[in-house]
Amino acid sequence: MKREYADKINSLLQCFHFNKEFLEWNHDYSHQLLRHGVSHLYHFAMLQGENDETTLEELRNIIISITNGDIPKPYDLSSMDAEQPEAASKTVMFFKPLAVTVEVTPEMLQQLKQSPRCQRR
Repeated sequence: MKREYADKINSLLQCFHFNKEFLEWNHDYSHQLLRHGVSHLYHFAMLQGENDETTLEELRNIIISITNGDIPKPYDLSSMDAEQPEAASKTVMFFKPLAVTVEVTPEMLQQLKQSPRCQRR
């Protein structure tokens, strides 16, 4: 697995555990968000022309594992830094996006309304 993807997987796992523990979202919803996040990461890798078959296969296996109800362990990024040579990075930028969509469930909307920052004065 390339480090850039392992780092993003770790971020998704961190969000998964944060959502469950601190926002008290139910496990199924947090699990579904994790699966969607990894799936989007896989498709993004494909669209940007990722040709490392090992990385793509590992991403597919993670999606299958999450779909089967398992939660993967975070990657040890320090050991990956020692194993992989420094590669030129790619940056994707979106200039003036036309639209942004965000899916919000009724539960999320209710939590946002009840948060201290959203209280009307």
